[in-house]
Amino acid sequence: MNAWKWLMIARLLGYLVMMFSTSQCTAGKDDYVLPRNSSQANLYKVVGGSSSYHGSTRSQNLKFSEYLTFRTSEDHLKKCKSNKASPCIVDANSSSNCSCTVDLSLTQVCKTSQPLKITLNPDSKLETSQNHLIPYKVIEGAKVELYLREVVPNAYKIFCSTSSSSWASVPLSTVLVGHSPLDVANFSCISYNWEELICRWDVPFNPAQTGNRYRPVLFSGGRYLTNCGNGRSCQYSNLSGTQCCYWNKTDGYQPGNRNLSLIFYIKDVFSSIDFEFHHSIDDLAVVLPDSAEELKLTVTANTTLTISWRIPSSLTGFPAGLLCRIDYRIIDARCNYSVHCSWRLGSEERCSCENCRKELQVEFPGLKYEFRVRLRSAAAAKGTLDGDGSWSNAADSSIEIPPQRPWAAPAIIAGSFQVKENPYDPELRWVTLSWQPLHFTQFNGRHFRYAIKVSGIGSVGSEMKVLTEDTFVTFPNMSRNMKYRIEIKSVNSAGESDKSVLYIPESTNIPRPPILPAAVYYEELGQYELRWRGDNGSTYKLFLCFDFDVDKEACREQIYWMSAGEVNAVNVTLEDFNVTELAKVGVPHFGISSQNKKGSFSGMKWACCRGPQTYKNEPPDQPTIVTVTNVKDGTVLIRWTTPCESWGSSMKEVVVEYCKGQHEKVSSCETTSVRGLIATSASDCLNDVILSGLSPATKYTVWIFLGSSQKLSSQRSRRRVFTTQMTKERMIDVSIKKAMPVILSCQILC
Repeated sequence: MNAWKWLMIARLLGYLVMMFSTSQCTAGKDDYVLPRNSSQANLYKVVGGSSSYHGSTRSQNLKFSEYLTFRTSEDHLKKCKSNKASPCIVDANSSSNCSCTVDLSLTQVCKTSQPLKITLNPDSKLETSQNHLIPYKVIEGAKVELYLREVVPNAYKIFCSTSSSSWASVPLSTVLVGHSPLDVANFSCISYNWEELICRWDVPFNPAQTGNRYRPVLFSGGRYLTNCGNGRSCQYSNLSGTQCCYWNKTDGYQPGNRNLSLIFYIKDVFSSIDFEFHHSIDDLAVVLPDSAEELKLTVTANTTLTISWRIPSSLTGFPAGLLCRIDYRIIDARCNYSVHCSWRLGSEERCSCENCRKELQVEFPGLKYEFRVRLRSAAAAKGTLDGDGSWSNAADSSIEIPPQRPWAAPAIIAGSFQVKENPYDPELRWVTLSWQPLHFTQFNGRHFRYAIKVSGIGSVGSEMKVLTEDTFVTFPNMSRNMKYRIEIKSVNSAGESDKSVLYIPESTNIPRPPILPAAVYYEELGQYELRWRGDNGSTYKLFLCFDFDVDKEACREQIYWMSAGEVNAVNVTLEDFNVTELAKVGVPHFGISSQNKKGSFSGMKWACCRGPQTYKNEPPDQPTIVTVTNVKDGTVLIRWTTPCESWGSSMKEVVVEYCKGQHEKVSSCETTSVRGLIATSASDCLNDVILSGLSPATKYTVWIFLGSSQKLSSQRSRRRVFTTQMTKERMIDVSIKKAMPVILSCQILC
């Protein structure tokens, strides 16, 4: 009995030794193993519902020591397909799984005697994600059988790792996952001038068919052309990506064959069946003509010309017919992306004649034009004008249109002049005239200028003439007491235009111009706030310039204007001035003029601050008191200034604080505060505030600060000390008292 007991114990120990042998795994012959912590563990059935250890002992500190054992659901697990490209090819569309065998000895790292972790990684990139772990079982030696369930097409690299090694790839072991053969993509053909045929296509992404190639065969005129030649830009390679084939008439391509098709053959790696994909070709629709020939241009009258050309000889009598399109544009160094210089695209018209001729009319004389003629098959599918690939290369030529006299005079309005006092002679004044220049396309010829003539009304011999390319002119010696008539014309080598006329009244009849301190720009709205001090009943014109000459106070390029009505503040956009996007180059500078109730115009006055001031929700900058001047008894005029950036704070009011005596700080005296709207002077852009009710012959200290529409205040200005003047009665009394001793002295001397 004891012997029998010891015999059973010996057999049990032998069984355990066999199970835990370092050269065998705990899984049975038909079982696979997978680390328990793999995210794919729940996809497989565990034998007995328990786990076992793949390895010789628990004493090893293994990160992936715990494994699940499972069996496949298939009775006979099929082998994965293989070829020269890969030993493991998986059908992504198959509902069953497959296995393949790989040799880990090639890694010289992974040992089947130790617990393994095996992953599939796309694009040969090593990733340690548990999502790529796959089941395996040891077959013999270093060979393992992989159980594959991949459904995402890709080329996968096999990596393996043990507890004592880093990750290593398994050489020559790529798993290709894909589908049965797919049709080619982006198939297209072009028949060049109805003489040569090129077809292009994209090989679809299908890694499973990597070892098989598409074999193109052209069916033309009842013949199957297996040759796939090279020509033009086509170099046949039959690899992945975009492919092409080339045929000409010598190769057997027969233009005009309506039963033309290209057939693609490819053998399926899974079924070994040849797949066929047929693509019909409309031989007339895919024709891409050569350029038109013998293009000629001839001016027949004014801006009218004739254009003629020949179609390519191989397309004479082309059954589908041809369409032609004539485009033209201005060629000039002054274009600078002008819309006038963009291509004018013609309409599509039938053009089946061998010798074609058409009459056209262009917009402007005196300019050089480029013309181009393009052809396409009338059977081609209608697409975009240039992007569908059906238009021929352009045949082009250029011609210069003869000049004519200018058709238009420069535009002016009654208020587009400026008047300044002549600093050298009080009887004279400086007058600057500005106008809207013509676009160069309206010059109508060479040597373009503006001719200005100024005539004094009622005065003989006061005529002045100027010829200029500028957009303004200044006359420095015009009498203050004379009315003038100004004429302006456009002139070129072929003649002159009609005239625009403007009158400049005597200085006494010119009202004071309104003052525009600054333009405030609201970036989020794209608007400019303009505020000015004006007179009741006056109407206003606003001006805009992008190239302002600070020294001459005039606009060097295009000047824009718009009406503002009788208001004293507006919010405007550049579009309100009819400014196009292409014209928005430079810093916008605004000006203003007025017309009073009598109909007299003040002339322009440009904003005191050059360029707009961006709105900011901040206090205005500290102001500076410039002068304090006695105006009359108990009244002084305080003139002050502030940086232009302060207008961006939307200044609304000025606050004056003053007290009697001379003081360093506001806190050292009892101040009186006066609030008032901001008023800007017409002469020097300084701001004025009048302080009245003061005691005569008294010393005062004054400060000012600014307030915004958001009730934010600036810092106080530095103090200013001044003394008010005496009243007339006080001045007489003081004079008498001071004079009496002098008189007495005079009497003694006598």
